[in-house]
Amino acid sequence: MDENTTKMIKERFDSLPESIQELIVSSNYQDILIEIGKKYQLNVEQLGMLEQETTFVMMGLTPTKDFETELTRELGVDKMKGNQIVTEINEKVFLAI
Repeated sequence: MDENTTKMIKERFDSLPESIQELIVSSNYQDILIEIGKKYQLNVEQLGMLEQETTFVMMGLTPTKDFETELTRELGVDKMKGNQIVTEINEKVFLAI
């Protein structure tokens, strides 16, 4: 992630209610994303994009309706694989939060 993106995410995170911040921090979602990335054989660059795009949705920077399209494009995967990854993220990350 570049410096501007990191700054934008931090500012958005800081603006969230404390209870939401605690849920995000305690969810260990990065570990779950690494597991998902391994399952779908994503490389290190793709793992970074997976975390970034997931974080954007969590922070409200990307609308949930655009998540699958954005993630599929950023990862450079086909629609079916993108759908499978988003389904797992929804089940293992977003529902937990």
